Amino acid sequence: MTMQDQFEIFTCAIDIITTRGTRRQTIEAPRIIIERQFINLIYEAAQAMEPVKVKLSRVIPIYSQFEQKWLDRECSIAFGNQAFVRVYGEDSV
Repeated sequence: MTMQDQFEIFTCAIDIITTRGTRRQTIEAPRIIIERQFINLIYEAAQAMEPVKVKLSRVIPIYSQFEQKWLDRECSIAFGNQAFVRVYGEDSV
């Protein structure tokens, strides 16, 4: 990865889902900053005793050859701690 790629700006959404509700934060930053924030949130979630799920997502354009147009698709990664998996199951992560 080149230095220029590391500092390309991305717009992403970070969702933190708990039993008390969902908190969404939109972040616009270079990839390395977003990665660092996501990893820090995962560490916090892993240590929490209550069910916590952290989801990082962004919309990317994909060209559909079938429809012959650009479509927006969500690309995401999520982490659920052990308490979250016990309560909601593995398929919910």
